[in-house]
Amino acid sequence: FIGICAGDDWWHNQHKLQLQVEFLKKNENYGLVFTDYKIVEIDTETGSAFFSSSNHIVIKEDNMYEHLLRGNFISAATVIFRRDVFFKYIDFNEFKLQGFLMEDYPMWLEMIQHTKFKYIPIKTITYTVA
Repeated sequence: FIGICAGDDWWHNQHKLQLQVEFLKKNENYGLVFTDYKIVEIDTETGSAFFSSSNHIVIKEDNMYEHLLRGNFISAATVIFRRDVFFKYIDFNEFKLQGFLMEDYPMWLEMIQHTKFKYIPIKTITYTVA
């Protein structure tokens, strides 16, 4: 399994990995699981922080691909996915050639064509907006 946590985001739920890995172990037809998250907005001038919640995702699994085509609603740091799915389908050079500036969104678009995604409505990470 592979989990992502980069930049100024952080995993705040001590059960994040256990929750997601256990789900993937019990559900082999799923290749990726993601969760809800908190948002922290930091005022760089004052250093003050304002915490809020993301919007719960209310998309049915059977039409998640169509919703992803409209926009990325998955926060990268919430995701755990199967290593074999990543190495079988993901080519960063191809994403670069297609003009993507970030890797997460094209990864989701590619992976969801080959495996099922599961959303767990539990906040496991804090996403930073500066």
